[in-house]
Amino acid sequence: MALQSATTTTAARGIPTSSRNCSVVKRIQLRSVYHRLAMAAVHGDVSAEAVVQRQLEAYNARDLGAFMDLLAEDCVATDAVTGAVLGTGKAELRKRYKARFQTDVHSELLGRLCLGSVVVDREIITGLPDRGVADCLATYHCRNGKIHKMEFVWQPRKQ
Repeated sequence: MALQSATTTTAARGIPTSSRNCSVVKRIQLRSVYHRLAMAAVHGDVSAEAVVQRQLEAYNARDLGAFMDLLAEDCVATDAVTGAVLGTGKAELRKRYKARFQTDVHSELLGRLCLGSVVVDREIITGLPDRGVADCLATYHCRNGKIHKMEFVWQPRKQ
């Protein structure tokens, strides 16, 4: 894969993008996400994008330890539509994800937007109880290499 320049312009919208971090709004092309993560590792940069990518990989591997390592002690998960708190703190979230990881859950990343410490993922979640499938919009707020807040918009997907 050819190296990309540090800053390019998205032709369709004229939005500046960065290949190293989330300092400006961008849409990730999935084929280049691993290149960006490798570049972040080389430069010692722990971007919000890198944290969320590791979280997605741990989620799909159903690796509870690796997943929990990326959450801050005071992490809060909420339903972005209703405002309902889904879990507060690592201990409570561990219980939630331990149960979730007992299923064949998998998240397919359709797209990602980043702005500073905030990452928004568009996903399709499969392997939910009763063979459920859901469309999900997940917003992650990161600080110091950890996820401090997760907000979800869920909608059952019609098969």
